[in-house]
Amino acid sequence: MKRRLIFFTAILLLFFNSYTQNYWQQIPYPDSAEIWAVNVESSDNIFVGAKYPSGGIYKSDYNFFNWEYKGPEIATIYDIGINSYGIIYISSKGVVYKSIDDGDTWISVFSCASYNNLVSLEIDSNDDIWVGSWGKIFHSTDLGISWDTCLVTSTSEVFNDFAFGTNGEIYSVSQHFSANEGGFYISYDNGISWENPGLHGIGAKSIEVNSYNNIFVGSYYNGVFKSTDNGISWYNLFDNIDAVALLIDSEDNIYLGANREIASPKGVWMSDDDGLTWDTINQIGLTNKYVNGLYLDTHGHLYTLCKETYGHQLFRTFNPVTTIKSNNIYKDKNYKIFPNPCCGYLSITSDHVQNKDVYYTLYNIYGQKISESRRITSYCQTINTSHLIAGTYLIVIHSDTSKQSIPFQKY
Repeated sequence: MKRRLIFFTAILLLFFNSYTQNYWQQIPYPDSAEIWAVNVESSDNIFVGAKYPSGGIYKSDYNFFNWEYKGPEIATIYDIGINSYGIIYISSKGVVYKSIDDGDTWISVFSCASYNNLVSLEIDSNDDIWVGSWGKIFHSTDLGISWDTCLVTSTSEVFNDFAFGTNGEIYSVSQHFSANEGGFYISYDNGISWENPGLHGIGAKSIEVNSYNNIFVGSYYNGVFKSTDNGISWYNLFDNIDAVALLIDSEDNIYLGANREIASPKGVWMSDDDGLTWDTINQIGLTNKYVNGLYLDTHGHLYTLCKETYGHQLFRTFNPVTTIKSNNIYKDKNYKIFPNPCCGYLSITSDHVQNKDVYYTLYNIYGQKISESRRITSYCQTINTSHLIAGTYLIVIHSDTSKQSIPFQKY
């Protein structure tokens, strides 16, 4: 009898511990910051964009205790993107800023009417930048040096998100404040012309594409929609849910963040069968289930940005939820440069055997190429920088399979 009691006590303790251990942890961040945007694509740092009165970028490593305010001093950061060179772009009220030194300094690379909030920013596989605003889509093909207005609709319509098809298609979704307007947009010619074939009037908020080029759109109050034919036809996968955030990982699992103000459900959901069925993710520890954004870091942890009456709250899963494919820039840190700052000569050193064709290219702070690509031929290669004026530059070290960007100062 005593042994049986001990056995059942152990089972109950195991059961209790499995249900009381938190699946989520809340991430501490500066109390003065009202988080509005998040980017965790770098393997070294997390960036959060804040809203007035403490607008600008805050940066930390993944211990989350070393937050630094990096500016720029602007009202609200709406979105954050990082390209394959490690250049960071942020969109705000009428302005896009860029940083080539991991967020330490910022320059303005695009501006439009101050009333036009640039609410979405995405970077495609070619490092083209796409920015959505009220009634307009803006596009840059040269790292933000020049910009085109590639779509103009109505100032009552806001372009909330972008995604990119496997055959070069550009997708965007919008919310229109008139019935039967807005919805899904597609361009087959890199933004020169656009079609608006469907999902009118649903309040489209988010869009994702899987490896089969199936398109998923989340909407305010109307749930999740799917298309397998580039938006010609759609069907509803999950209705009566406020699907404001969607995310698809490298294994084609779909994550859904719900933020229903009045009715349930809300929280985080997941589908591993192309949207046919949905299950809630373990929500123990997720004390705020009004989800506004979903993010995956390079270690496979899932983040949620949750709505709060004043400010927002950020949560992360204790353990990875998926396997992340290697990001070509953040996984190759084998090269170093010295001295930095430099005056006449700069040296590139490598800590591994040189067994592939590796090149370097120099860029100025605006992203303009100022040297042709040159091959690295030794373990310590010297570059003459005496012809450069004083300022900040970026050296990009690249091969067919990797890129590493390193900022440096010339004095």
